[in-house]
Amino acid sequence: MKVIIEYKKNHEGVEGVIGKERKEVYGEYEERLAKEHIEEIVEEHEAYLHENGLVLEDQDTMNDIEAATNLHEGEYYFDVGDFTYYITIEK
Repeated sequence: MKVIIEYKKNHEGVEGVIGKERKEVYGEYEERLAKEHIEEIVEEHEAYLHENGLVLEDQDTMNDIEAATNLHEGEYYFDVGDFTYYITIEK
């Protein structure tokens, strides 16, 4: 198993966006750490929605949350405002 988590800016060249893009890779022996990180990302995504008066109602997004937190193979993304997390899970 391999989990790749990328944190990328949503806006290029926009002043006031604080933070750096990064990429983290988890291998087969780091499954627990990858799962914990994905759970933190989901919490951050849900907090972003709540802060902006939005509600998590989209069934596709809820399915992606469930699949990603259970480490199902696939590609997922979660918007957190100025940045988006891109998650790739390979078996």
